[in-house]
Amino acid sequence: MAMNKTVVLTFVILAASHPALAQQSVRILTPAEDSCSTFTKAMDANDQVRLAALSGWALGFLSGVAQGSAVDFLRNEEAPKLFTRLYAVCSNQPTKPLSVATEEMARAFLASHKL
Repeated sequence: MAMNKTVVLTFVILAASHPALAQQSVRILTPAEDSCSTFTKAMDANDQVRLAALSGWALGFLSGVAQGSAVDFLRNEEAPKLFTRLYAVCSNQPTKPLSVATEEMARAFLASHKL
């Protein structure tokens, strides 16, 4: 049931964020608790409520970047593997906003998939 909510949340985020990706100075809405430490604590505690919100936001953001950039960098990725990567980044930088860590991850994916 939680996965269905995450999928629905992802599609809502994608639908809402797609036009914004084409603009440079658009405000990106972030989770209310936008910190790496919140994400890592939720992962450690297996807090499904927080994980649905935080992981769903990160997955939606990455999907929106892939869609908006027309770079299919998520083709061979799986959500749990992405969350493990994000957890590793956040564990090393707990004061970093989760949104910034996710954006850096997206930039790294884009850079590695350039022709």
